[in-house]
Amino acid sequence: FGVGSGTYGGILHLLMEDCEIGDDEGSASWAIKCKSHQDHGGALINHTYRRIKVGKLGATAHTAPHGHTGNFIRIELRYHPMIPNQTCHMNLETLDGDCPIFKDITGIKNKKQKKNNKQQTT
Repeated sequence: FGVGSGTYGGILHLLMEDCEIGDDEGSASWAIKCKSHQDHGGALINHTYRRIKVGKLGATAHTAPHGHTGNFIRIELRYHPMIPNQTCHMNLETLDGDCPIFKDITGIKNKKQKKNNKQQTT
């Protein structure tokens, strides 16, 4: 599941629950990816992920071209390596500006968790 990369205008108050991501073959390298371009930055605020069943996470050419795997949640502020670093500005009170900002991103773990090498419940 991906959120972003163009986040201008913001992505606010997202709730994801009671979902299954992935499979037993490892077709995804991450379960949830929040990303924002420096050129299209915006606020990602109040995101909650709960009761997410995750299959095996593994490397694929599309989702992990550089071998970054095994993350339940991955947050990227510099989504594309070809875009040079730049100085941006953000008013943290009004959230006006051109910087990506992540605030109140929460994953809630179930009290009962299955212990299985191929599956996790979070």
